[in-house]
Amino acid sequence: MDSDSDEIPNNFFLSEEYVLYTEELQGFSQKFYALPSATTDYDLTGQILWPGAKYLSEYLLISNPALVENKVVLELGAGSGLCGLFVSQLACKTILTDGNDIVMKLLRKNQCMGRNVEIAMVDWSALDKTQDLLRLDLPVKYEILIGADVVFWSNSIVPLFNTVEILLETKGKFIMCYTLRAMNIYRDLLRESAELGFKNEVLYQVDNTYIFEFTRLAD
Repeated sequence: MDSDSDEIPNNFFLSEEYVLYTEELQGFSQKFYALPSATTDYDLTGQILWPGAKYLSEYLLISNPALVENKVVLELGAGSGLCGLFVSQLACKTILTDGNDIVMKLLRKNQCMGRNVEIAMVDWSALDKTQDLLRLDLPVKYEILIGADVVFWSNSIVPLFNTVEILLETKGKFIMCYTLRAMNIYRDLLRESAELGFKNEVLYQVDNTYIFEFTRLAD
């Protein structure tokens, strides 16, 4: 038997059999493509819709539209991009970003579903996090950053907030929807974001889902 026959191919867990969905909010409708079920690949969680994207979309469009209306908004870890696509209906420009090549292909597929939407690679672990933004002649500083369900594990917190530090204007706001799945990760989020120079305010909470506003401690 060939010794290589038992090896798992690199694309064994990969699926790009996307389904077209429509999500409805009060007076807003948004189409997007996503996988119907989660992949088992840790890096490809962005191919499905997570509940935080709907919570954050509703908060921004229905409860607090002034946060994004007529502004340039960048979404971190956009995944399928639903939240950013919804926001694009009010914003003057929306940039959807992710750090995974496969997820970036999904974002490009969904780009045409929004209004004045740009797609850029922002890899939180990269030394130069602004390279693709500069290549596309997009801003590297934003008044509003958004992110939905972007913290699943503690090891993503420092890279995320290092990225926020680079992309956020001095008086800017990072609006993040977080679903509490493990108390230790929740504690790490609050502690490590503060250690990196950010204060937080809970803008909204329902059950185990929080919408935070992060701003610089010096503000």
